[in-house]
Amino acid sequence: MSSHLNEHGITHLRHVDLAVPDYETQRTFYKDTWGLTEVGTDGNLSYLAAEGSPEQYVVRLR
Repeated sequence: MSSHLNEHGITHLRHVDLAVPDYETQRTFYKDTWGLTEVGTDGNLSYLAAEGSPEQYVVRLR
């Protein structure tokens, strides 16, 4: 087993999907506190990107 792999073989995460009870509060938190940029919305879905990340978005919030 390579030293850069954990026991499950996971090397990185592309994004995290979160279902939250208070969408607007959490949306504000990830934008204002974490500094993520909202790159898209679809109803009660928000796609949030991190500066410097190669991924289109790192958090999908609903």
